[in-house]
This record gives sequence, C-alpha cells and structure tokens, in this order.
Amino acid sequence: METLIEQKTRYSSEDLKEFEELITKKLEGIKGELNYIREALHKRNDPGTDITGGSSKLMEDGADSTEKES
Repeated sequence: METLIEQKTRYSSEDLKEFEELITKKLEGIKGELNYIREALHKRNDPGTDITGGSSKLMEDGADSTEKES
C-alpha cells in the first residue's frame, strides 16, 4: 500500500505580508463599490430635487408655446 505525502507550501513572512496588503487593497475597493451601489439604489427611489423636477416643467412650457403659435 502506497502512501501519498502531501507537500505543503510554506510562505515567508514577507510573502504573507504582501498577500495581506493585496487582499486589503482589493477589499477596500470592493467596499467602496458596494457603498456606491447602495447609494445609487437609495437614490433610485428618490423623487428628485427642485433642479431635476424643473426640467419636466420646461418641457411642458415648450409644448404650450408651440400650441399658442399654431
């Protein structure tokens, strides 16, 4: 009966520190992206502000003036 010997890879402290820094940097980026997406979803249900609400009024005013000119 043959036994298999598993070889484990040992990383140096420097390598482990480098991996930790890479993982931490990626995790920070992902957390930032998650926050951005959450804010976008919350704003999706926001009815808007006075600035965004006024654009529909401008379109209506344009339609009224076109009707008056005809």
